[in-house]
Amino acid sequence: MAYVLNNIRFRSVSSKSLERYYNVKSFVLAEMSDTRRQFSETARETTLLIFNSYSSWVLDVETLMLNSPEVSEAHLDTIFEKQDGLIYAYRKLMESHPSVFNTEFMAVWHRVHHSVLEFFRSQARTIVGLSAMMAYPLLIDTLIETLRSTLYELYELDCLMGSDLVSKTITSNSCHTSNLLTYISDSDVRHFVTSGKFPLTERLAVYEEMILKPDIEIPIIVKNYTEANLALKDGKVVGENVSARLLNKLTSRNPRIKIVEIIH
Repeated sequence: MAYVLNNIRFRSVSSKSLERYYNVKSFVLAEMSDTRRQFSETARETTLLIFNSYSSWVLDVETLMLNSPEVSEAHLDTIFEKQDGLIYAYRKLMESHPSVFNTEFMAVWHRVHHSVLEFFRSQARTIVGLSAMMAYPLLIDTLIETLRSTLYELYELDCLMGSDLVSKTITSNSCHTSNLLTYISDSDVRHFVTSGKFPLTERLAVYEEMILKPDIEIPIIVKNYTEANLALKDGKVVGENVSARLLNKLTSRNPRIKIVEIIH
């Protein structure tokens, strides 16, 4: 085995980033253990499989950046190749175990998860040209945002597929049988600013196409994970910020969607 000279300053910085990553992983494990959430086996195992997959990836990327003066396009290509490899591996594993990873659930989730992966790639590209000391923490923080969004969207879909809003009940989650519990985060807002796409709009379009009953009203409860102060008045979201405008635009363009509550 070839010896690689260590870099104590970089290791110190990267260890702090990894600490943040594992703290989020601990949070997710606690959420999975909360029986009030009623995570189905499919949603729970999907979340845990993805986190476990990225646990190896963060260490591979740390080694890749060790002793690099700055992050190059070649580094980024390798980072994305490693990510493509882990995505391929966990999807093959899911396909091989349909009794755990419900095929109908996964078909919808793969469609809605596209925007989360797209956001990660767009943010990851900003580290090119930065020193590894700066780039690694930024990359891990972007991954943390991505994995949080993955948890939220999986729970959203889990609740939806156990509700009365879908043509066929898929999961055992009965936390929100008459409403769609959804969310908006700061990363969603940044994704819109950089790409013009609002992830919630994208997800709802997939749900309408694939699983929601046709011609019914879709009452939604919005969990606000943004820093913006949002409130609901007479069916409209109150607030002079991008989050409020995006939510109001969503309901004005789709009369089926009614925001019934915003929670913080």
